Amino acid sequence: MKRSLITSIMVFVYTYTALSKLLHVKTNVSVLHELPLLNYFAPFLAFFIPLAELSLVILLLVPARNKQALYLSLGMLAVFTIYLITALIAGFHLPCTCGGVLEKLSWRQHVLFNLFLIAFNVVAIRCKSSSRKPQQSSKEIHA
Repeated sequence: MKRSLITSIMVFVYTYTALSKLLHVKTNVSVLHELPLLNYFAPFLAFFIPLAELSLVILLLVPARNKQALYLSLGMLAVFTIYLITALIAGFHLPCTCGGVLEKLSWRQHVLFNLFLIAFNVVAIRCKSSSRKPQQSSKEIHA
């Protein structure tokens, strides 16, 4: 139950941010252009990131790929969180391109939000792992 609730939350968050980024792709490109090292890849990243998020949503919805999708989600969130922390340390004051309510968060609040999502991912992975452990048969127990 926990895993499916967490997966639903992750599907919502990734769908919401991906669609917002695609709907405001020009803003996304201009923000990415302002970032050192990423500015050369801005047009590519402006489409790649939301498409990667939507691909992850599809994987999260496929039961056979759910665990792998949760690991990919964990990795993606880690990369985004490292990016946010780096931006905070470097003193970048760029707008968030996540869209809607999420773009109203400060960079510090966004880091905390991502850390909560990372924790949710870890819980979902653990739930998935514990539900896959083979059950001992009664013959093995009494042997």
